[in-house]
Amino acid sequence: LKFIDEQSNSLLNSTSAILGGAANSITGILLFFGLIPIYIYLILLYKNLLLRFVFMWFEPTEHKKVEEVMHAAETMIKSYLGGLLIQISYITVLLGGILFLFGIKHALLIGVIFAFLNLIPYLGALIGNILGVLITLASSQKVFDIIIVLAIIAVVQFLDNNILMPRIVGSKVKINALAAIVGVIIAGTMAGISAMFLALPMIAILKIIFDRSEQFKQWGVLMGDERPTKSPMTFPTFRKKKVVEVKSGIEKG
Repeated sequence: LKFIDEQSNSLLNSTSAILGGAANSITGILLFFGLIPIYIYLILLYKNLLLRFVFMWFEPTEHKKVEEVMHAAETMIKSYLGGLLIQISYITVLLGGILFLFGIKHALLIGVIFAFLNLIPYLGALIGNILGVLITLASSQKVFDIIIVLAIIAVVQFLDNNILMPRIVGSKVKINALAAIVGVIIAGTMAGISAMFLALPMIAILKIIFDRSEQFKQWGVLMGDERPTKSPMTFPTFRKKKVVEVKSGIEKG
């Protein structure tokens, strides 16, 4: 019993330290999202200046294509941000509400944290699960409470991934899972957790640019969510020519 008590205290101390670090990260995330309205205001204020800066990099003959890219990017970003607001509200209310009904302490906090972390493609949900368990451990010693938290998060995440995400967010971005994960990892390595939230829209903007560029079009195909029904290796240009025997000699067919 003494050993169990010691291990329990050690686990609680470790959990407290992890939660302290998580609190700092969450504070940084909330600060980042709090500054977004200021960024948007400044971008709108200096819109013409930014447009002039962009157009100066291209020849006048290419301005029409540049304008098309910028219009497509603007439309995508507006739709994407609108979808994210719906997604955050949905997950916060649904997850926090269900956990509250089951008597889980800090239910709303778990819902808010998971809703924001879920904006990080694929990796965010994993981090959200871990933080949800740690917050539950800090306030309850019951294994049943942890199971409830994990089960409810799994159900909410399933509904989000299969119903909400494809219709509201996925249809606007059109990026495959591999490109999203690689982009998130690179963004996180280069600029921290705040950059991970911007990874998906930035990749989507790059795809819009690549799709309209003959030089980089193959990169747009690689990042897209359209999968070919047939392997390119079956195309005639990749087939090995067979040797066909004829009476007059050997002919390649």
